[in-house]
Amino acid sequence: MERGFSDPTGSRPVSHLPRVQHAHPRLRDNPVRAGILCLPVSAVLLIAGAFVRGPFRSPAFTSDARAFSRWVTSPAYSVGWLILIAGTALLLFGVLSLTVDLAHGRGRARALFGLCTTVAGIALSLAMTGSFAFGWPSVGERIAGDKGAFSALATSYSSGPLLIAVFASSALCIAGALVIGMVIWESRTLPRWAGLLYMIHAPLLCNAATMTLVVEQLGAFFLLLCGVGLASGVRHEEEVVRHLEHHAPAD
Repeated sequence: MERGFSDPTGSRPVSHLPRVQHAHPRLRDNPVRAGILCLPVSAVLLIAGAFVRGPFRSPAFTSDARAFSRWVTSPAYSVGWLILIAGTALLLFGVLSLTVDLAHGRGRARALFGLCTTVAGIALSLAMTGSFAFGWPSVGERIAGDKGAFSALATSYSSGPLLIAVFASSALCIAGALVIGMVIWESRTLPRWAGLLYMIHAPLLCNAATMTLVVEQLGAFFLLLCGVGLASGVRHEEEVVRHLEHHAPAD
């Protein structure tokens, strides 16, 4: 019988123990889960930033210098890149928090390797993104009236050092996503489908500059889905741990 109610027959003893309330864990109680939520938030920013900026235009494959100049000097171009930079920065925190959670399992060494490669790839990506976001608008007006300046910009975009940085950044991010995705797949508490989407999203986002806008947003959408699934999985994992601790026998 519950406290506060008597048994008229006297056949059952009256319990004086308080009722246990199983409260759901809050975000502030688990900073790791709050950090993992940076993954879906970053995905939303990446989708919004790509939509505002529009499809990426390579100067090496653009013949209309004036149209390219109007694009890089438009407010939508700058705002879109700022949103993309903010989303990429949040992605760093999300990957770090995810690795902290995975470090409690058997794949901690691989998770750490995936974290290191992903951070290195994102760092290179942010360096190149800064040149596109802040460098190209500064020479945008000059490009419109000077064909030589536009040709120089196209040549620099196809230069060896930039291509090496692009390929290195993509390879590091994809390798890190594959390793972390496999650790998620092998986890006993996190959803396997989230690991699969995590492995798929990286190639789509890394090759966004050479593909259509739809492919870029599809990669961000996969990141959004797996981020929500991972945050939900960590929440369920925490509830299971609290349930076991509550029902553990007293010493």
